[in-house]
Amino acid sequence: MNGKIIPMLLLTVLPLAAARKPVVDKREAEIRGLRELLESKRDSLQQEIAARWRARQRAVEQRDTDKEEIGRLSESQEREFNASVSAREEGFSLERQLEEAKKTLDDRRQQVRYVQSVLMDIIEKEADQIAGFFPLDIDSARVRIESIRRLFARNNNSTAAIEQLVDYAIATIRSGTRLSMSTAAVLPDGGEAEPMTVTRFGTVFAYGLSDSGGTFTIGQSGREGADRYRIRKIDNPMLRQKIVAWFGGTAENGWPKGPVSIDIMQSDLSGSLVTGRKETVTERIRRFIKAGGPVMVPLGLLPLWALLLVLLKLLQYIGKRSSIRKTFSITAGMLEKNDREGVLAFIGKRKGSASRAVALCMDSVVTSRQMAESSVKELLYTETARLSSHLNTLAVIAGVAPLLGLLGTVTGMIRLFEVITRFGTGDPKLLAGGISEALITTEVGLIIAVPVLLVHNFLRNYRNRITSELQIGMLRVINRLFPEG
Repeated sequence: MNGKIIPMLLLTVLPLAAARKPVVDKREAEIRGLRELLESKRDSLQQEIAARWRARQRAVEQRDTDKEEIGRLSESQEREFNASVSAREEGFSLERQLEEAKKTLDDRRQQVRYVQSVLMDIIEKEADQIAGFFPLDIDSARVRIESIRRLFARNNNSTAAIEQLVDYAIATIRSGTRLSMSTAAVLPDGGEAEPMTVTRFGTVFAYGLSDSGGTFTIGQSGREGADRYRIRKIDNPMLRQKIVAWFGGTAENGWPKGPVSIDIMQSDLSGSLVTGRKETVTERIRRFIKAGGPVMVPLGLLPLWALLLVLLKLLQYIGKRSSIRKTFSITAGMLEKNDREGVLAFIGKRKGSASRAVALCMDSVVTSRQMAESSVKELLYTETARLSSHLNTLAVIAGVAPLLGLLGTVTGMIRLFEVITRFGTGDPKLLAGGISEALITTEVGLIIAVPVLLVHNFLRNYRNRITSELQIGMLRVINRLFPEG
């Protein structure tokens, strides 16, 4: 059984195996194709992997290269930035130095301008002071100052101007501290210019001997400016003979003959003794006014103004008072006789506040005492205001005069300090000029204020009396017209 089964199985299996062989071959071919495809895909994948790896390597290398380049660029940029920061700081430093240099230059320029302005002020001040120089030095000093001014205005050389000013000051001091003799044209007070041989003792005193034989003194006046020196003619015959003996032929000999007497005090008393001429009242008043300074001008106008107002008010008050007394006296007498027509005829011929008051009381409209009092009250106010006009002006004048005197005191003290600043305290006559100006104006202000104040009080009382008489007269008329009230 088994022997039959096995062949049958073989006969059955062999055809099946023969039938499956092409299928297996086909599958093996497909498997080989797939393997080849897999191998090719693997090779291509390997190549792709290798290519990507090489690309990655190149990217890594490029990244490293770029990193290194970026590092170099960063270092270069940092160096450039540091260099720019240093350059900027250096620029800022240079700007600060430039600003400081500019500020220093501006300060120097301001200092130079200040020095130049101070020098110009000194030159102008010296030019203003020339008017008070010794008469023989005025022309030469003016020429030197003008040359210094022109040179300084042309080149603004402060050093040269200071040197020239120092030389000018030294020359001025020397001319004021030595005895000198010269011939020059001199203009005496109140006369014409004459050529003289002048012997001067510094800037204190000088004698002049003219070619015509006239003798003169040049001395200080105690004032400033162009009036600092007075050139007065000597009328004392004894002194004239001595001067001719001292200085006759001085220009040839070069020195006075014998000892010379000079007026050291140079006061008004010694000046009168030297010149032999007494000062008149007019000259004394003129000198008094001139010594008081510019404030004396308004102080001189105030009393004239006050005098004019006083005369006007006195004339007004005297006329008013006499008119009021006469009008009310005659009117009261007529009213006692009940002569109204006579009263109306009388007041119609007269003018003034009294006649107007009577006319108001006798008006036909006024029918009662109350109406009459109301009518005259307005007239009384108007007349009181008219009588009071300009009285306040007198009070103002009395108050302003001492204030102007005080102003003169202040200006005199200012001038005194200016004199001390310019000339020091060695010359008492110059100091006395400022003190006299201060005291004179105060004195004149008080002299004006006191009588004006007294006259104002007198006129005010006079006005009050006139007002009272006007009121009393009005009441008398009203009492006569309305006795029943």
